[in-house]
Amino acid sequence: MFCFIVWHTSTNPHPRTRTSTPTPTHTQEVDTINAYVELRNVPDGLRQRIKNYYEYVYIKQYGLGEETILASMPTKIQDDLARKNMRALETVPFFNRRYRDEAFLAAVSHKLQLRTYTPGSTLIFQNEKQRELMVVKAGQVELYTKVSE
Repeated sequence: MFCFIVWHTSTNPHPRTRTSTPTPTHTQEVDTINAYVELRNVPDGLRQRIKNYYEYVYIKQYGLGEETILASMPTKIQDDLARKNMRALETVPFFNRRYRDEAFLAAVSHKLQLRTYTPGSTLIFQNEKQRELMVVKAGQVELYTKVSE
């Protein structure tokens, strides 16, 4: 399965950000999958593999409650993780040290959230207002725009 990874950085939580409880959409998806495997009389072993696959996709796409995990870590470890993120950020021209100071890069790197999207996922719609920046770390993104007549 091919996925690409996107970093989000935002001061406001994104509506698609995972919280500690599943979203109504995720719950509906699980219900639909359960109904499908029941209707098709899928054997238990295969049923479990299907469930594991969708849970994997959900966790990869929406995270593991990263803010909660990071908040429980010592500040030194949080800073070390941020420095690792900072080195990766600097590969993006906008975040290059020639143009940005260390304090700015450190602040941004502390806010990064890793996301994985499956092929065909819509990340943003044309003209949708955003309060975050997405940086593609691996994979590719296709852009579609509507040409006005």
